[in-house]
Amino acid sequence: MIYRYAVLLIAALVACGVHAQESRLDAVQKSGLLRVCTPGDYQPFSLAKPDGSHEGLDVDLVQAMAKALGVKVEFVKSPWPQLMETFIDKCDIGVGGVSVSLERRSAHFSASPT
Repeated sequence: MIYRYAVLLIAALVACGVHAQESRLDAVQKSGLLRVCTPGDYQPFSLAKPDGSHEGLDVDLVQAMAKALGVKVEFVKSPWPQLMETFIDKCDIGVGGVSVSLERRSAHFSASPT
């Protein structure tokens, strides 16, 4: 199951940069870093722990994806009301129980459920 979601997230990264010279996936692999926006306060998806680490379902998926890509993960604290704006400026993907809405879909790429 985690593998399936990791593949979907990788596909989302690839699709984000289809029209660019260098795709977002290329940039992630080149930098060796996957920047992940998350509020870190929404169990069971993403929870920031006092020691600075994160845990949760989305965190596990991101870690599996980063391992498959051979890159490290950097979590970026993103308050929920500014998650999409922070994502555009500072991150490669956003996680934390983010659901697809018409507004989000029109402004940002999201994977389609299968």
